[in-house]
Amino acid sequence: MNEEMDKEFEKIEGGTDEDKSLTEQLLGLVIKSGALLFHDQFKKGYIALHNDGRKVIKLRSKEFKTWLSNLGWKNLGKPIVASVIETAVMTFEGMAIHDGKEIELHIRLANYDNALWYDLGDGRAVKITETQWEMIDKPPILFWRLPHQQTQVAPMPGGDLTNIFQFIPEPKDPKEKTLLLVWLVAALIPGFPHPALAVNGPQGSRKSTLFKLLRRLIDPSAVELLAPTEDMREFVQLASHHYFLPLDNLSHISRTLSDGLCRTITGEGFSKREIYTVDDDFVYNFRRIVGLNGINQVVDKPDLLERLVLVNLERPAVYEKEQRLFEKFEQARPMLLGALLSAVVKALQAVKNQTEVAGLESYRMSDFARWGCAVASALGLNSQDFVAALQGNLEQQNAEVIDASPVAQVIVEFMNDKTEPVEDTPTNLLEQFKGMAPELKIDTNTKEFPKTPSWLWKRMVRVKTNLQTMGIDIERAKDGQRLIKITKQQIPIDEGPDEQGYSFEELAQKLDSAPDTPDNADSKDSILPI
Repeated sequence: MNEEMDKEFEKIEGGTDEDKSLTEQLLGLVIKSGALLFHDQFKKGYIALHNDGRKVIKLRSKEFKTWLSNLGWKNLGKPIVASVIETAVMTFEGMAIHDGKEIELHIRLANYDNALWYDLGDGRAVKITETQWEMIDKPPILFWRLPHQQTQVAPMPGGDLTNIFQFIPEPKDPKEKTLLLVWLVAALIPGFPHPALAVNGPQGSRKSTLFKLLRRLIDPSAVELLAPTEDMREFVQLASHHYFLPLDNLSHISRTLSDGLCRTITGEGFSKREIYTVDDDFVYNFRRIVGLNGINQVVDKPDLLERLVLVNLERPAVYEKEQRLFEKFEQARPMLLGALLSAVVKALQAVKNQTEVAGLESYRMSDFARWGCAVASALGLNSQDFVAALQGNLEQQNAEVIDASPVAQVIVEFMNDKTEPVEDTPTNLLEQFKGMAPELKIDTNTKEFPKTPSWLWKRMVRVKTNLQTMGIDIERAKDGQRLIKITKQQIPIDEGPDEQGYSFEELAQKLDSAPDTPDNADSKDSILPI
């Protein structure tokens, strides 16, 4: 090891024998302390100070450098210069990456050893199984924590989650209230894509207040609300550092940000070139809980709209002072968090009762639909109420997509009086659509309206699924002439059960009729089957 350290010192201009001696002593202090050096799934070096999950620090961080400086001062009685610290950090990082074991790290929520783990941020974590939740003082190494993260309150049992509406604004539509509660509980169940919570309402409808309170309950942070960014480098950095991303006061979402949000929701990877390097790419892969709010519905891209839970708020008749509201919420937060964790426990029980049902895969957020039924059951709600709420949300999504797409609007009007399929070239169809546009008050100069026949089919494909819910099918005619075929169905395809499985209503009936106690309660299988 001395030979390797000598090589590192040669890189530091002005390195002295005394510096080398201090570095060796510093390295020895850390090694003898019993701390564990390891790397995460992204090949980044970390140290677990107590060889467990109570305190995990990234080696390339200001926090570790200051800890190292303090360690040297207390034990060696000398101030440690920056060159010594840098050499020690480089050495530890090499040991962690090349000799240390790989441990997957998470932010706030993890699925490990047949249980869910929720990081309280003070060295403790909550272990959640299908039988109970309990606080663990010395959890396994699962989490790394960032400076913005705040310690979560210790949860208390005996609360009622519906009491949260004493603090957060309650949607006027009961279906949206059901969706909001289900979304909140599901937010603490990792392992599948969660739809973004999209909240709209007029000025003064307490959209930001809702997000601040949800933030404190899900993922407490000194940065309660986040501002959207069009810079994907900044967005990736933001998303990698927060479990819950509450994007506040949106007025527009660009195609770039929309794509980034979709990838964040589904868990697709990002590649971001590291700062101060030329060739090194750093791959991020994470799945996050997302919140979007604005006065109007700003999402107009079909792929993101299909990944939303839509909630509409109205201005309250009477406003309570925000300071007083937050004081009361803080008093209630331990029991609200306990009630939230208890709901997760019951949802884990309920999902075991579900029969694997084919057919839900046709819905974009099919995993959320299955888990949502389990969560609804855990909350004491009728699963059919959740199904109805989800169906209403899907219908609203489709309506938003149609309204946002000039091509979809003109196709719906074009096929309004058609009883037979229409087959025509993209050129002829585009000319007909342009002719109809003024009557529909559609601006053909907008970016979303195709300018050339070659772009017509591309715009149509984007809304194909949404048009199907309106009973309209589009496809390429198979005659070698690149004709487009548009067919109006008599019955929308989603009114009945899928031919390969069950409808949402049948799924709800199966769940409601399932026994209260699972037959396989002692199963050794993972509690997260999806």
